[in-house]
Amino acid sequence: MMTSIALYSFVAASLLLGGWLIMFGIQNLRGWINDIDSALLLEIPFSETSRSFNVPTEGSYSLWIKGPRFRINPLIDLEPQIREEGSSTTVVLDGTIFRTNMTRGQTNIMKIALFRARKGRHELDLVPAATANIKKGAGGTLRAAERAITRKIAGSNAPLVDCSLQIRDEARVPGNWVLRGIAPILLGALVLAGGIAVGTLTQALSDNVFRVSVSNACNMADLEKMLLSLAAAAGGTMTQVENNLGVTMQQEGDPQDTSALEFTGNVEPGSTLQNVIESVSVRIVSGADTPTVLLVVPRADNCFSMDNVISHFGKAAAVEVAPTASDKAAVLVYKIGGRDIALGFSARPGSRLVSVAVRFDG
Repeated sequence: MMTSIALYSFVAASLLLGGWLIMFGIQNLRGWINDIDSALLLEIPFSETSRSFNVPTEGSYSLWIKGPRFRINPLIDLEPQIREEGSSTTVVLDGTIFRTNMTRGQTNIMKIALFRARKGRHELDLVPAATANIKKGAGGTLRAAERAITRKIAGSNAPLVDCSLQIRDEARVPGNWVLRGIAPILLGALVLAGGIAVGTLTQALSDNVFRVSVSNACNMADLEKMLLSLAAAAGGTMTQVENNLGVTMQQEGDPQDTSALEFTGNVEPGSTLQNVIESVSVRIVSGADTPTVLLVVPRADNCFSMDNVISHFGKAAAVEVAPTASDKAAVLVYKIGGRDIALGFSARPGSRLVSVAVRFDG
């Protein structure tokens, strides 16, 4: 019991934690998008060649390229150059290996370079790469190598009008969106899946334990005693039927009809089978003293299910489909006390024992 409570608590905690992580990741993604949009200082389409912009404070800034998904960027043949307004000296652009790259719908944005700039107005020019003045150093070498590699693999460049260059304030650019958003969402999905898997297993184990506990709680010894008494009564006289089953029989139908005598009876108070038997029906052919039909209706509140019976008595000698007109769904036939005894069960749910009959030859 304590184990089940612990498992259910674990499942509930997993579902709550997984859901929280997913919501946390989604909120972070939304926040990342808002933050990166607010850091935008300038956007210029590649169809233009120059644009001025204001640097609000001295610091680090970044260049981004924006264009359709899965299309090689147009910086194969163009090189951005940044200079202070009124100056011919260009700012050093440093390539970056660890790039922020994010897809939003059918559009992709990717950081391609970093630079430092002083406060004031600046000019951004897009010049042919062949005439660009690439600064020496690690950053410039990285940019030149990237352009050479891209030129080798390029095959489906997007039109210049569909692409643009962006400048962002690096101090306001949020951290990596994969770590902030995607990682919590994936982790939350794993936690949720684990919780659901454990919950499913716990439910299956709980159902199995419940079936076993019900089987153990049901006193199958009473049913076995009744079946043995029924088998013994089947070969005896009416008096022996009454004594074996603890019932008092009364004749039914027309007393003048002597072709077959029908008897029914209820269990006498204090009988050892009082908790098992609801009623007994007996038929005796005229001129004979032993029954040809012996049927018992178990109490309606009995706990004798098909699973319990099979668990206690084992595999049945025969399994039959009950007649359509009856209230039974299936019949199991067992050899008990030297007699074939048919146990009829109701349809699911429950498959409860509803009739017990002795099979007589013929």
